[in-house]
Amino acid sequence: MITKLKTTIWALALLFSVGSVLVLSSCGEDDPAPPPPPEVIAPGLSYAATTVSVGAAGTVTAAVTGDDATYEITDNGDADFVTVNASTGELSVAAESAMGVYSVVVEATNSAGTDEATAEITIGINEAFDPRGKSFEWKLFMNRSENITLTGLDGVPGLPISELTLPTEWPTASTPADDLWQYGVMTGVQGLIIEVPGDEACTGSGNSKKLSIAEDLSISVICSEGDPAVVGASTISFKDDKFVFTMLLEFLPGLSIPYEIDDARFEDFQDGYTDPANPAVYSALLGTVIGMTTPTDLATEETIQDFTTWAYPNIDVVLEDITE
Repeated sequence: MITKLKTTIWALALLFSVGSVLVLSSCGEDDPAPPPPPEVIAPGLSYAATTVSVGAAGTVTAAVTGDDATYEITDNGDADFVTVNASTGELSVAAESAMGVYSVVVEATNSAGTDEATAEITIGINEAFDPRGKSFEWKLFMNRSENITLTGLDGVPGLPISELTLPTEWPTASTPADDLWQYGVMTGVQGLIIEVPGDEACTGSGNSKKLSIAEDLSISVICSEGDPAVVGASTISFKDDKFVFTMLLEFLPGLSIPYEIDDARFEDFQDGYTDPANPAVYSALLGTVIGMTTPTDLATEETIQDFTTWAYPNIDVVLEDITE
């Protein structure tokens, strides 16, 4: 009995040993070593030069090579209206932009390395608001804000009262003829400001309310006598769904004058002020200037220049297109 038990134990032990060798041998022959991880390819990145209209959104597609990478803007070139998709490298240009040429530097990175590319983005003119190559005459100004009161009107020739709260609507065919003068007061007040560039630039009679805009957006006044005179530069941007026309006049160095224009458009205008019953029709640049500087005390030159009395109403502006 004991001999038989020992024999069985040795048989089992031998069987286990042989099985282990077979298993180990099988593992060594049938399961090759795992392959090394695939090599990661470093990214490559480039952008084509792109133009987007001011006031319009746009995209700049990235041309990429290599494996997946992450993307970030390392220098926006003052184009804070440009953002990058961190996964694709595509650039988005927001509508709230300013005309100009911008160089935006983007870096692509993965575990194998980095690459850098510069996107040249031009913010150009928008057809909806393109004054280039045109000449205009400041024609009419219509107050749109409540409770704008002018004082010191006694010294203005032809005005029958010393104080006036400005109307907020254009006259109609039913407006009494004796009241029409009220609708022209804002035009007269703004004329005091608008004629200043002409006074500075023109010789002779000067006082021109006519101007022209060149292809580079430089501004010239059309003098009453002599040739047009350049008075400064301008630029166009877009903010809060409005175009902003900013003037940089040479006789006011370092000072920019922005005109934020709501609903800027070119269209035929029916001039109901000149003759409400039979309005003249002419092509014009129209829009509502938000917060336009307006002297309110017209008693003397000193009170006109007293900025503590100025108001900033919203004003409908009509510039007649006099391009020949």
